[in-house]
Amino acid sequence: MPRKKTRGPPGPSEPASAPRGALLSRPGSRGILRSTPLKPRCANRRGRSDGRRASRARASRAPDLARSRADCRGVILIALIYAHPHPARSRANRVLLEAARRVPSVTVRSLYDSYPDFEIDVAAERKLLLESRLIIWQHPLMWYSAPALQKLWFDTVLTDGWATGEGGTALVGKSCLWVTTTGAPSAGYTPEGVHKFPFAAFMPVMEMTARYCGMHWLPPLVLHDARRIDDHALHHHAAQYRRRLQAFVADAEVARG
Repeated sequence: MPRKKTRGPPGPSEPASAPRGALLSRPGSRGILRSTPLKPRCANRRGRSDGRRASRARASRAPDLARSRADCRGVILIALIYAHPHPARSRANRVLLEAARRVPSVTVRSLYDSYPDFEIDVAAERKLLLESRLIIWQHPLMWYSAPALQKLWFDTVLTDGWATGEGGTALVGKSCLWVTTTGAPSAGYTPEGVHKFPFAAFMPVMEMTARYCGMHWLPPLVLHDARRIDDHALHHHAAQYRRRLQAFVADAEVARG
């Protein structure tokens, strides 16, 4: 009578079969109830768009420039849109920025750190603005206006139907503060100076950008002679900046009750 063939234990490349719903286990581990074949962990992620991946990559490049919103829960939020083309090389603006960051309500968005490719994440920028009570535009004055990426930010974020025009009421009632630095001393902004006009003559573009969006325009904070200002005067100006933000938060909290 022929002998019945028997199979030995499966080899390393031959997994044991088990009925659907059986309890599978391996030595030293807890059993796992497996009712369906496991899919790779990333299988459900393959349909995500390249745009979302790009947004995450841009966010990871910005070194701690967007503070966790959970940390600011329950306080008046301030969005600081910082546009310095060379943030690591800045002296005056860096000191001012650090002073503002000491106010717990402030979230900094450094545009040139966050978007070196000039591909602005419009949804992320708008979310930050909607969450904030005060919006700050801080940058050096370049050709009597804002740096290129700040201008692109205006063009792509503050669009018709969202910030302006019919239905564009997202920023109505918020406050706006312009913080800027100039290379020339204040004497340069006189009829006898190199720029021939008082500095106030160069403010309407920024002011009307805010007002056209329905925001309250606050008196700007301007630092002249940024390259040559001494440390004492610079830090005094930075302290004034910080106090203004603290006062805004205090007043807003009182008004909120």
